[in-house]
Amino acid sequence: MRVTKLVDWEFKAEPPGDGFPQYFLPQDLWRSAHVPSHIHTDLHHHGVIANPFVGQAELGCQWVDTVAWTYRTRFSWQPDPTRPIVKLLFEGLDTVCDVWLNGELLASHD
Repeated sequence: MRVTKLVDWEFKAEPPGDGFPQYFLPQDLWRSAHVPSHIHTDLHHHGVIANPFVGQAELGCQWVDTVAWTYRTRFSWQPDPTRPIVKLLFEGLDTVCDVWLNGELLASHD
């Protein structure tokens, strides 16, 4: 078995939901992400929100849950005829998400 870890993840906000303060995160701005992680942790890392796990800081970042977030990475892969079975394994996905690969929808989770 050959394992390829996917690294160099990025995230961005999709079109805003109700209450989204657009001045925080331009929709076209990709920022580095830590995977596995959580959007609140990534936003805190970039100084967009206060640490939501300290005091009552969570109250100031409830808008985060009204936004659709996209994570992406790029990787190279070459078919190997000696290994005809290929699996894309996620060890954790958000409760609601779509998984795309090269423009093709692979899975929807709800």
